[in-house]
Amino acid sequence: MGVVVAIDADGGAVLASDTLAVDDGRVTSENAEQLFEFDGAIVGAVGDRGDVDEFARTVQGELQQVDVETGTDLDVGRLGRIAASAAADVGVEALVAGRDDVGDASVRRVGTSGDLVSVTTGALGSGSAVALGFLEGKDPPESLSDAVELARESVQAAQDVDVETGGDVEAVTLEDRE
Repeated sequence: MGVVVAIDADGGAVLASDTLAVDDGRVTSENAEQLFEFDGAIVGAVGDRGDVDEFARTVQGELQQVDVETGTDLDVGRLGRIAASAAADVGVEALVAGRDDVGDASVRRVGTSGDLVSVTTGALGSGSAVALGFLEGKDPPESLSDAVELARESVQAAQDVDVETGGDVEAVTLEDRE
């Protein structure tokens, strides 16, 4: 299953993940995509590989239907509701980063039942306990670049312990609008 980590920091938000896909105890890919970038948004999901892919396609399709005024971003609340509906349909968990009405990046956690919670740090997947434990032992990042490094390190900590977390570490940022 792997791990997806999110940190809401000064200057923006970061999502990081590993790239290992394990289904039924068997490695199916070392290059699996768990982070998905959309215009003004990042989504990371964990679950069965086919379900994660279906979730990403559903979110992308819904976002293409949303009418957003030129020069503005999709509100993180609306993005979260779209992701929550898609997650509930396929049974995945997700972390989403989008911008609020003043342009600040913000993170939401989406559960398999479609629940939506605002978080400053979050981790999902088989390595989430290790990643969260790593994050709790650290000072809050002072900048977005510090948050990227911290998110990467927390995924690496999960890789050291969890057999379903591995491969490369990817990180994607969403900066606050100025």
